[in-house]
Amino acid sequence: MNAETRLHTLTNSLHPARRAWFEAVSLALAELGVSMQVAFAVLLVSRLGAEVQQKILAAEAGVNASVVARALDQAEKAGLLARKDVRGDRRSKAVVLLPAGQNLARQAEAAIEDLREAVLGDLPPQDVEIAAEVLRSLEGRAQKWVRGARKAR
Repeated sequence: MNAETRLHTLTNSLHPARRAWFEAVSLALAELGVSMQVAFAVLLVSRLGAEVQQKILAAEAGVNASVVARALDQAEKAGLLARKDVRGDRRSKAVVLLPAGQNLARQAEAAIEDLREAVLGDLPPQDVEIAAEVLRSLEGRAQKWVRGARKAR
């Protein structure tokens, strides 16, 4: 396989792999009784820590802020989290998990860990490390390219 074909194969594998993974995660989380969007929002808040700003959640999730806002609205209505004003910035909101959200985050983390083990547990550790390194490198290089392209405009 030549270099062009290898790179084409790699980049064309990203979206199908992501889609398949999120479909598996969605099924793994279905037993928790919330949508994947709500569970993902709760997980992000749990992982990023107390009083994380809504705009940081959107950036970390890699989605539009309005998408995160809808998931947070649903999670707030379900009693999983609360939003509060950020001191000194009237337009920003901080998100905190309520006890029910903390419990959901623990259950979701356990379900995803079980899924990781079931799907990836038999892969050789060095293959997992190389795959993670390649994906992180691709992310960094793509971000660097985007920054350069934006500056060139």
